[in-house]
Formats: sequence, C-alpha cells, structure tokens
Amino acid sequence: MSLAFYRIIWLLRKLVAKNIEKLKFLGGGVYGGKFLPGDLDMTESDVCISAGAGEDISFECELAGLYNCSIVITDPTPRAIAHYKKLCEMTEKGKKMSVNNSKEMFYEVTKETLEKIVYCEYGLSGESKKKRFYYPENPEWVSCSEFTKEEGDFFIADCLSYVDFLQRCHINPKDVKILKIDIEGSEYEVIKNIIDNNILPDILTFEVHKLPRQSLYFLVSLLWSLKKAGMKLVFIKDYDFLYIRESAIVPKAKRKEKA
Repeated sequence: MSLAFYRIIWLLRKLVAKNIEKLKFLGGGVYGGKFLPGDLDMTESDVCISAGAGEDISFECELAGLYNCSIVITDPTPRAIAHYKKLCEMTEKGKKMSVNNSKEMFYEVTKETLEKIVYCEYGLSGESKKKRFYYPENPEWVSCSEFTKEEGDFFIADCLSYVDFLQRCHINPKDVKILKIDIEGSEYEVIKNIIDNNILPDILTFEVHKLPRQSLYFLVSLLWSLKKAGMKLVFIKDYDFLYIRESAIVPKAKRKEKA
C-alpha cells in the first residue's frame, strides 16, 4: 500500500512535468514556495486563502506584493503565530527577517504589503470543533497534525470546516481565486468538504501527506473527485499538487478577443 501511494504520485508527476514551462514560482525557503500559472491575473478584489503557514509565508507575501490581492492565512500552530507576529514587528521597525530561520533568505516585504494579509488562528478541518494537534517528533520541525502514529504532546485549537471558515471571516466563495492547503493530513477531508459544497476556487494548490492508515484510498478518492468536479491537474512538485478549474482556463484566442 505504501509503495503504491508514492508510485501513483511519481507517475502523475512525470505526466505533467512538461507544464513547468507555463508556470511561475512564488516564495521560497524550504517549503513555502508554490507554483502558479504563468499568466496569472488577479485584482484587488481577489482573495487567496492559505491554510498552513509554519515559519515560511514567503509565498503569501510575494503574492500580495505582486498582485495587491487580499491574503487570509490560517494556522493555529504556536510557532507559526509567533513567526507572523515577529515578521510584523520587524517590518514595522524597518528590519529584515529571515524565512524559516534561514541565514540566506529574507522576506522582501513592506508594511503596505502586510496590510493586505490577515492572519487567523483556526485549524482548517473537515468539521467545526475543537481538536488536538500533536507536536512533531523532531522539536526542530514546526508543523503539527491531527494525525499521529502514537499520541504525544499536543495543544487544542478551534477548527472550522471550509464553509464555516468563509462565513466566520465574511469571505464570498466567489472571491476566492487561490486556495493553498498544507495542513499535515487534513487536506483530504477539507477538500472533500469543498467539493461537496461546490465552492472550489479557480486555483487549488495543496500538499498531500501519507497518513497512518488508508492513505492510498484517500489519495485516489481525492484525485478522482477533483477530476469529476472539473479541476485539471497541471503540475506536481514533490508532493505539492497544482489544480486549475477547467472553466477558468481561457484559450489565448478568446483571451485576446476579451481584451
């Protein structure tokens, strides 16, 4: 089962590898950068929701800086919250701050850009309730997860389903242009909730994680459900998947006519 999980991802990665020529990479650091369509067009009214921040929000900062769009980050992890607050403090003082404690990479962000970013301390999950988040085995790692092989230290956080999150934050689903998800195993139930409610964004980027049980079933079900929902797989980097809503893909000829 474990081998099949990785094999499917490897095969799909090979299938869409050529599409890299049509993409752009925003952000950086160890894990914060993401690929997006090279012809991405966003306005001030567009929203990017980013679930999962860790200590690298370089993608969100660069996106807000380039397109002046609104960014809503949500992550209940204590170190992620502290990292965001420190970035705001350092930027306010006109000082540089490193990405993910890097000695070579620093945030290129202004106070005006940070004003476009809102940070929420909710966990995005399949249902709205308080849940345990377990700390990683390695204390140097940041990300916490609902799922663990063996119970250990944890904290409790308020979780919201995607629908409830939009309502709580007063976000119109139609305004969500990009949804980025990196939530340590909860992505399967969250995306299922989004598909069931027919509120998929134009662009969906997410990282898949292997869970203690049923990972292969969850992965296959997720990929099949996205295909049926009209989402096109564009690219995979490592375990990061990039999907675009097929109805949002405008041929160049029609794009010129519209212009």
